[in-house]
Amino acid sequence: MRAIILAAGAGRRLGLSMPKSMIDLAGRSILHRQLDAFRSAGVDDFIVVVGHACEQVVEHLAGQPGRFTFVLNERYAETNTVYSLYLARQYIDRDFFYANADVVFDARLPRRLVDFAACPDRATQQSEPGAAATGQGAPFSRDPKGSDHLRSEPQAQARGQVAQGPQSEPGAPGDTGLRSTEGAMQTRGPGPALAGEPAAALAVQVGRCGEEEVKVIVRDGRITRISKKLDPAECLGEFVGVALFGAGLAGAFRAALETCVEKENAVTDYFERAVDRLCDDWPLTPVDISDLPCIEIDFPEDLTRARQDILHRLQT
Repeated sequence: MRAIILAAGAGRRLGLSMPKSMIDLAGRSILHRQLDAFRSAGVDDFIVVVGHACEQVVEHLAGQPGRFTFVLNERYAETNTVYSLYLARQYIDRDFFYANADVVFDARLPRRLVDFAACPDRATQQSEPGAAATGQGAPFSRDPKGSDHLRSEPQAQARGQVAQGPQSEPGAPGDTGLRSTEGAMQTRGPGPALAGEPAAALAVQVGRCGEEEVKVIVRDGRITRISKKLDPAECLGEFVGVALFGAGLAGAFRAALETCVEKENAVTDYFERAVDRLCDDWPLTPVDISDLPCIEIDFPEDLTRARQDILHRLQT
């Protein structure tokens, strides 16, 4: 199983010199906590998009169990998550977890997404704030090549310049794994929509949202819009930045990212812009995680709340 984690941001709103993902919470960083949570759900293949203080992040993950591939966003200071995920789009080729590297959560959250993806018929979703879904079982169908299969890295382009020389395999001696992948893949068209089965499970905290949160509108148990720029009164709640995407929509997801970046030049937008493009044709399902400890660290008050209200509720 694979997880793609976006850890390129600088955390300027927190006034940090180090990446937000390395913030210490009771002796363990946010990123280390995420890795443990994902491993509990069967993840052993991690794609980490880095940018700000990239070498610090690579060193921070040295010795961690699992296979790691680092994708470098050299334009981290002038771009946002849609561009970071675009750079990693070649790895969107099977079931995968997605996470922003500044979200604090424990193992129950990814396991709930896995359970729901296996048995959506056991869940009850509502189109109004009140409840989303959980279920029990196994994940989306596995990639036939196995969870530890990594596609070979295509020749990379960075800012219009083709990278010279061979690329070493991720994890090779002396290889940091850092590589720029801008422009490396050709545009692919979307695949057919799934009929009656969830294409993705998105973790949602149900309740009233503010302007800053990424919000979801839900109709008949499906997400119909996802964006910060939605009327809070119409929304089920906040998408917390953790999701499980099925292999079936991989081609459509890559195409949506390419449209956002290559055609619309929306490099400063969030990755949810690409997800929003999928809502009409693919069943994207909200999974209620309101009972679980979870918080995204954007502002100093978020970090204070994480330490005072969230940390003691996390399961290890």
